[in-house]
Amino acid sequence: MYHRARMGRRWVLGLMLALLLAPAGTRAFAFPTCPGSDRTVCGGRIIPEAMGSTGFLTYNEWIAAMTQLQTDHPDRVRFDNIGHTAGGRPLYDVIVTDFSDPTPLSQRTGLYFNGDIHGDERDGTEGFARVIEDLAETTDATLSNDLKRLVLVFTDANPDGWQIGDYDYNPPNTNTFTRENAAVHDLNREWPVVGFQNSTTFPFTDPEVQSLVDAHGNVLHRLDGINFAYGYDVHGSAGAETPPAAQLMLDVLLSAGEFDLKRSMLQTQLFSQYMSNLSATTSDNILATIGSGTGSQVYRVGDWDTSWDIYGYLVSGGYADWQANQWTGLGAVTGTIELWLNGEPGQENTFGGFNQTIEASNVHSMRVAVRTAMDLALQPQQAALALPGPIAWVSNSFALQQGQGSGNGTPLTGPSVPPGRPYPATTDQFFRDLMPYADHPVTQLDASTITSASQLAAYSDVVVAQDAHLTDAAFITALRDYANNGGIVILTDGALRDLAAMSIVPTAAVGSDLVYAGYVDTTSGDPLAQGLHASISRQTYEPVPVGYPIDNTFSSSSSSVHSPAWWVDQTAWEAAGGRTAGTTGTSKTSLGEISVGQGKLRILGSLLPNPSGDAAHPFGVSDYAVTYVGYQLFENLLDATAQLSPAIVESCPLTTNPVVDSGCTLANVPESPSLPLLLGAPLGIIATAAVVRRRRAASR
Repeated sequence: MYHRARMGRRWVLGLMLALLLAPAGTRAFAFPTCPGSDRTVCGGRIIPEAMGSTGFLTYNEWIAAMTQLQTDHPDRVRFDNIGHTAGGRPLYDVIVTDFSDPTPLSQRTGLYFNGDIHGDERDGTEGFARVIEDLAETTDATLSNDLKRLVLVFTDANPDGWQIGDYDYNPPNTNTFTRENAAVHDLNREWPVVGFQNSTTFPFTDPEVQSLVDAHGNVLHRLDGINFAYGYDVHGSAGAETPPAAQLMLDVLLSAGEFDLKRSMLQTQLFSQYMSNLSATTSDNILATIGSGTGSQVYRVGDWDTSWDIYGYLVSGGYADWQANQWTGLGAVTGTIELWLNGEPGQENTFGGFNQTIEASNVHSMRVAVRTAMDLALQPQQAALALPGPIAWVSNSFALQQGQGSGNGTPLTGPSVPPGRPYPATTDQFFRDLMPYADHPVTQLDASTITSASQLAAYSDVVVAQDAHLTDAAFITALRDYANNGGIVILTDGALRDLAAMSIVPTAAVGSDLVYAGYVDTTSGDPLAQGLHASISRQTYEPVPVGYPIDNTFSSSSSSVHSPAWWVDQTAWEAAGGRTAGTTGTSKTSLGEISVGQGKLRILGSLLPNPSGDAAHPFGVSDYAVTYVGYQLFENLLDATAQLSPAIVESCPLTTNPVVDSGCTLANVPESPSLPLLLGAPLGIIATAAVVRRRRAASR
């Protein structure tokens, strides 16, 4: 066993040395694009595969290619100018569907893809441009039928940051791509989302954001009636790892918002399926093939989780969060894809930093991303929450009203401004949203009317969320008696104060802190902590949608903190007989269980804080913003299980390499080079870009 492992490591190191020391391959002779009739040098395509490209697409080349595709395939491609940028450049979208089919667009399912919002992160548009050509020219029966039922919308939100680094822009051009637009604004902080809006990062200021919100949110979605199922905002790049750590293919950051149980499950399913599909198509991609052949020791598919859990920070006004928002945006299930490193550090312009093999990997990742979304969108599912029996929640006496709180909640006005979320905002909505999925009744109770444990006896669980109802002494007594008689009491957030009211711990043992976002560091192996995706999974609620501010810095450690997190002193808790399943801070139990008579009491300190109006919120405030971690922990407290059905079935073998399978392919030529070409590819960047594992924080 030891001998085989050691030999495996020697093989891996040998392969890495071969890759790192191999001479740089000669550049392909193909021109960047072939929009004319003769496309021989581009492999029969308008946009050649990455292995036949000499650099990143320029903005002018992309415009010419999309224009040609619309000319060649008017029944499938529409390329429209929908606005302008801060620098005065035209802003376009590309819509792909079967326009010749009589089915109204409002009866088709929308998918939404933004290639790049930071101009120095080129890889998303590189991939989507080739996907558009794939779909425009496909003769595959399955894909052709899919286009009768789907509407795919593609855009690139930041032409300013892109074109400034193009070789054909005011040649000889020595400028570089820029993260920001011409106004020097980061466009991924400006989108109109429900909840906190950071005035220091120019919310809804720039024409790019206004144009896209109007064209896609106000017109396509709300006026034309296209319901969007899934969407991606693509960034790049996730940084390189320090060998011998495996290089990452990409990361996915889950969007934030008020997502009910079904939407939360669809979100995690989307990106679990995406990662699975990437792993299943290793024969289509050389870098992924290396990962498969080395047991993912050199190269592997990456992670998905919340932005804070992966990157260590969150944003307000993010593009993917707007795509997901059901009031201001598209209402889609979305996330941010961070593609693997290509040219960072050193990605300067069209040719500087371009790496054919890594670009081929990222193009492949985009093809799989689109194909995964198409497949899931055509298979509607239902969510089901299996409860141990009828449950009840005690209503929260607090509801945020319009104008309440010290923050500016004045709605924005203007022709492109989307609608906001109506008031009031209340955590009670979380439980109402569970009702349609539950297999047993979920009942709302009024604490002021509960005076006896007999009124609670019919319920398997009674949940007291946030509001402790400390002035309702009869209710507190009834709750304790209910637990003594064998019931399960669940306390969340500020309701942990009932631990003292029920004489379980001293009053001084219960406290709260302000944190960056709600979180619990769970105890591995504890039943209350089961089912989490990864060891890094800890964030239980998102602060921005429920009105709690962050500073839009690139680290939570440099941001002010405003989000409440409740806990009980671990020593006092365990002295009373409690079990700690998770903490929020040192010796502060925030997830746990304690026996009370014949029953149990369980706690979760960060799940459903009161919505806050104490920071700017021009589009309203959400009722709740529970993450998938929060949902999983809450299900564990209930002894419940949730699932989607029916199970997803791949409509066809998912591959993008017709050499492997000609059915349902997106590409019409192989993406990958031969092994000799790989060994000559310029992969020295893996050695020179050794950075710590938490990746290039400034990407999102």
